[in-house]
Amino acid sequence: MMKRLYLLSLAVFTVFSCGSDKLDRSEPITQQVSEQESRGVIPPGQAISEMTMNPKYTLRELDDFYQKEIAVTDEHYTSNAKNVIFMSLMDKGLDEIGSQEQKLFYIEEQLALKSNLPNFQGFYKLLGSCSDFLGQEELDAKAIQFFEKNKREIEKAIQWDSEEEQKQKMEKLIEEYNNFQSQK
Repeated sequence: MMKRLYLLSLAVFTVFSCGSDKLDRSEPITQQVSEQESRGVIPPGQAISEMTMNPKYTLRELDDFYQKEIAVTDEHYTSNAKNVIFMSLMDKGLDEIGSQEQKLFYIEEQLALKSNLPNFQGFYKLLGSCSDFLGQEELDAKAIQFFEKNKREIEKAIQWDSEEEQKQKMEKLIEEYNNFQSQK
């Protein structure tokens, strides 16, 4: 719980620190992305700040924004943006009120990312909400794919500040995977 709160706080801080007072859609988001994208930082003044932090936007509006703007941007920027927006979509009830099409789209989007370190719980929660239209074999395959991908990132790809931090992240991944498996 504390890790999720920390990750959510980090995402909120990133979004607020990069925020803008107004939603600027004067040019496509692909043209708005600055050199900061190479570091995975959402550039200042981006529409994503307004969309994820303002409670007036509905699940449908966030989904429309994501599909029209975020899904087509640069890979480095997109990874961070997709993880931030996915958290917001889950907060808006994607797993409860999202359509079958939306749920499948976001599962595939999360699986396509290199890593999903802030979204272990959200992904497995969304995947679990698909049990009424996906077979158990397909659910298990997606759960394992997500687990293995993030496990590799935790073990090899990320430079951790400490071994303890790495260990805690791995434990969180295992915990969320086991929670998903126990809901069968």
